[in-house]
Amino acid sequence: MSKKIKADSELIKECYKWVKHQFFTQYAAKHYAKAEFCVVQTKLTESKIGGLPYLPKGDVAPKNVDGETLRLLAQINCTDLKGLEHFPSTGILQFFILDNWEFGIENGRDGYAVRYYPEISEHYTEAELTKYYQPYAEDDECFPILQECKLQFELTEQTPVLDHATCVMLCGKYLAEHSIEVDYRTKEHLQRVVQHEYENEFSTYNKEDEDEENHSQCGGYPYFTQNDPRNEDKGLVDYNVLLFQLDSSFDEDGEEIVMIGDMGVMNFFIRQDDLQRRDFSDVLYSWDCC
Repeated sequence: MSKKIKADSELIKECYKWVKHQFFTQYAAKHYAKAEFCVVQTKLTESKIGGLPYLPKGDVAPKNVDGETLRLLAQINCTDLKGLEHFPSTGILQFFILDNWEFGIENGRDGYAVRYYPEISEHYTEAELTKYYQPYAEDDECFPILQECKLQFELTEQTPVLDHATCVMLCGKYLAEHSIEVDYRTKEHLQRVVQHEYENEFSTYNKEDEDEENHSQCGGYPYFTQNDPRNEDKGLVDYNVLLFQLDSSFDEDGEEIVMIGDMGVMNFFIRQDDLQRRDFSDVLYSWDCC
C-alpha cells in the first residue's frame, strides 16, 4: 500500500542517497580529452576548428550528391589524443558539414562526413588548396565557426553528469520501489533538489561560471541542451562512444568563437567496435540548441 508523504528533508536525503547509488552502479567516471580553443591561424596538419583542411595530393574534399563541397568543421591531429583509450594516436581525423543554415542535419548522411588518414603524407599547400578546396556556402553568415582556432587537448577524467531525464526516471523509480506516493508538485520539487544536490557534489562544470563552460571534447559523457537523440530511437543505442563534441563558445573578449544555433552543441557518435577498427564510415551526427 502506498503512503502519502511530503518531500521533507529526510525523504530528500534518502532519495538522493538511493539515486546516487543507482546512478554510479550504471555509470562510472570516464577518461576524455577536453578541448580548449586558441584563436590563431593554424597549420595544415594541426588540430583545429575551421580553417583549411589537410588534404593529401590526389584526394578531394568530401561532396554531397549535388556536387557541393562540404566545409571543414574540425580537424584533430591524433597525436594530441595519445593515451585516450580506443582512439587513434596517429594520423588526422576530420569532420566536415554542409555549410547551410541547418548545418547539414536536414540532409541526413549527405550533409556531413568524417574522414581518417592513418598517417600524414604529401599534401596540398595552402596556395594549392585555393584550387582543390572550394567549400559550398548557402550564406556568408551561417557557418558555426566564426574564428579559426587551434585545438589544445588535455586528457583528464569526467564524472558522469546526472541529466534531467535520468534524474526524473531514478526519482520515480525510488518512489515506486518504496511505495511512496506524492503529488505532482512534490515530485517535481524532489527531482529538482536531488539533481541540485548531485550537481553540487559531483558536477565537473564550473559552478561559478557555468554558462561559459566549454564542453568541446573527445570521449567522455556527451552534453546536450535538449535530449540525447539515441534515447529516441532504439536503432541508435549502439553508437556508444562520443567521438567528438563541439560546443558554442566565446573568447576572452566575449566575441563568439563557435555559435551553433542559439548556444547549441554538436555531437558525433561512433560504435566502439568501429572506432577500434578505425572505421569512420558510419558516424552519427546530431546538434541541438536552447
